[in-house]
Amino acid sequence: MPDEHNVPSTRHKRRAAEPAPQSKHKRPRFTSETDDESDSRSEPEGSVGPPSYPNRTFPQHIPMNKHFSLFYRRFPVSSYNSDGPTNGLSDAVFNPPTDPLSLYHPRFVKGKGRTKVGLCPCCSEDPTRGGGGTKVWLSLKFSAYNYHMQFNHGISASTGLPFSPPMEFRIVARAEVGKHEKARMTQGRCHRCKEWVPIEGIKDVPVKVKEIFWWKHAASCHQGSMISGEQDFYVEDDIYQSRLAERDAADGDGENSEDADVDGVHDANTGHDVDNTSNDSAA
Repeated sequence: MPDEHNVPSTRHKRRAAEPAPQSKHKRPRFTSETDDESDSRSEPEGSVGPPSYPNRTFPQHIPMNKHFSLFYRRFPVSSYNSDGPTNGLSDAVFNPPTDPLSLYHPRFVKGKGRTKVGLCPCCSEDPTRGGGGTKVWLSLKFSAYNYHMQFNHGISASTGLPFSPPMEFRIVARAEVGKHEKARMTQGRCHRCKEWVPIEGIKDVPVKVKEIFWWKHAASCHQGSMISGEQDFYVEDDIYQSRLAERDAADGDGENSEDADVDGVHDANTGHDVDNTSNDSAA
């Protein structure tokens, strides 16, 4: 599993958070899996449904399936930094991220060795920002953190960004149906391997996180790749703007350092390679 001190940066996705021209990218409406269901159907007044999150932006040809809404959500960037309040985390150590916008990196850790745990940055955010409002600590030694981030939130360990959703959906009949099993199965088509992948379990029982079946495929297949044109990953509030400024400042310092190399302060031929060896793990 990825070490908490070596969480991959999302710098190569930097421009992805910038809005695209309206003529090329629009926010698609939710579409259902079958033609006989209406997209305009509304919930009864007073009904209580799952939390509602703003969606990322996708190319027009990417459908948005309302039955798997977590495929498309934006995420709040972490409100924690080295100078801010710790809010009851006095027993933990701040763990500075490689990229302030990383959605994967644990901002706080505690313990050592086999007992070392990291704080989920998604669960710990306020619900008003799209977080869970709870402090969830997970083992960094035995893949619990990696499993939680990838299969509970759909955050790639390679990119620090959400996994791309299926590029198509279809429903197929199952040939052999056992007791308490589904007669039909929803499948999604992967942008990378182009295969049709089951995105449901065969058991006809409720699942806490329906999207987990697709995310398990994405973790083993996508290897950091994303749908071309997918963007707007973050809830763009004041905290996002602050973290973006932090990254811009860090990038500026890096550019100045490279300029110094060219001027002969250091070896002008020194390279700054990007580490592309880290892959998503389906722990």
